[in-house]
Amino acid sequence: MEEKNNLRATVNVGLSQTHEAVYCALPPFHPSENYPEYPFKGNDCLGRVENRAYLAIRQVLFLMGLDSGNYGQTTWNPLGDLIKPGNQVLIKPNLVYNVINNDLDAKLTHGSVIRAVLDFVYIAMEGKGTIVIGDSPIQGADFNKLVESIGLYSIAQFFSRLPDIKVEIVDFRTEKVLQEKDYLNDYMIVDRLKLPGDPDGYTRINLNDESLFSEVNHLANRFRVTMYDKKEIFKHHTGGLHEYLIPNTVFNSDLIISLTKLKTHKLAGMTGALKSIIGLIGQHSWLPHYCKGSFVNGGDQYYHPCFRKWLMTELSDRIDASSNTTIKSFLIKLRKRIYRTRHRFPFKDSILYGEWYGNDTIWRTILDIFRIIRFADLEGALNEKKPRTFLTIVDGIVSGEGEGPLSPNAKNTGWIIGGLEPVAVDLVCSLLMGFDYRKIPQIQNALVRSNLKLANWSVDDIQVLLDSNEILSLDQLSDFSKKFIATEGWKGFL
Repeated sequence: MEEKNNLRATVNVGLSQTHEAVYCALPPFHPSENYPEYPFKGNDCLGRVENRAYLAIRQVLFLMGLDSGNYGQTTWNPLGDLIKPGNQVLIKPNLVYNVINNDLDAKLTHGSVIRAVLDFVYIAMEGKGTIVIGDSPIQGADFNKLVESIGLYSIAQFFSRLPDIKVEIVDFRTEKVLQEKDYLNDYMIVDRLKLPGDPDGYTRINLNDESLFSEVNHLANRFRVTMYDKKEIFKHHTGGLHEYLIPNTVFNSDLIISLTKLKTHKLAGMTGALKSIIGLIGQHSWLPHYCKGSFVNGGDQYYHPCFRKWLMTELSDRIDASSNTTIKSFLIKLRKRIYRTRHRFPFKDSILYGEWYGNDTIWRTILDIFRIIRFADLEGALNEKKPRTFLTIVDGIVSGEGEGPLSPNAKNTGWIIGGLEPVAVDLVCSLLMGFDYRKIPQIQNALVRSNLKLANWSVDDIQVLLDSNEILSLDQLSDFSKKFIATEGWKGFL
């Protein structure tokens, strides 16, 4: 018995690398090869151009050890232990924003990755069940344009001809903001539009003392999130109250599959399984993103005390609270003039709204929400003994570096990374990016805070399996890493 207790389970993370970092460009992204397990027959179900993402998804599922004994046969069913016929599966892609100021492939989960995963979900369901593809992009995003840009409508149309499978595409936001440019060519919120949101409804989950914000309750009046009235966030994080609005689809699903995009992030350092899960909420205005004020004075909005930044923040508070477009336009103009003074009198640091390594707020929001998604029931109770099943697949065929998540530059990495332990997947991803995971707060806190129950294993237990069946330790990943350019506020730190 003593010998058995000393045995340690390994934590497998699969790493597949495509020969070229290129996506199939033809929705609904059929595979270009008739693989043995492929469930759809007929020439119209095969693609005319090579679909590297499909092959990489197959490989990473095999490397994870999922039904590996049947790999290469018609009976291969890698998700069969996770999904049963008639189940509901929630697929959460990374759909951040639709404005094309650079390559969308660097910031959105590609449709060919989503399609490949859908096929294996379909196989496990034996053609019977419900698949919900849902996310909550940023406030001003046009969800329909996002969905169309990655070919999701075409994918859903393909599956709609199948009799017993239901594919739904859901915008989990309860509202979006409408923006217009003022005479200074600045975007200004002119209205807030109510959205249908989750058809299953929502549940308020109050973590109370279980929240990571309970450690900083004294700072609650300084919590902020860009573009929202501070009074709204005060309603949900005050006096020990720490609540989040969670779509009921989360609680009604038998499996959650996170299909995140590998990229840098101004506030959180990087986007991975942990950061991406913020998309499973109904209201962004309930999510603290930073703490008002300088680091020297107890905040984390920026480092050095600065009157001009303080004044800009005061103006931002008034802009977000005002419904008068004339007043808003005037205040935006004034804020912009103050900001322009940096050309003549530079700020001591370039940070304005928590976009740096000293942000001590956003990781708390990330881990609060992730714990809810992993452990909470509809009553809000956290049950660490019965975690919700969670599969992570990271789209890094084209990754994003530089000023992510909204304006990253494309980095052709060719990776698909997958695993059943989200923290381990994020840790591996950070090392592949050339970053020190111990300096990324959401990863490090998930590891060292054993009471969170997010990593019930040792870092030494992680092994990375490659296409060649070669097994790497974490120390050996440096040979495969491709040093990413961090965002401005994280340069020289990661």
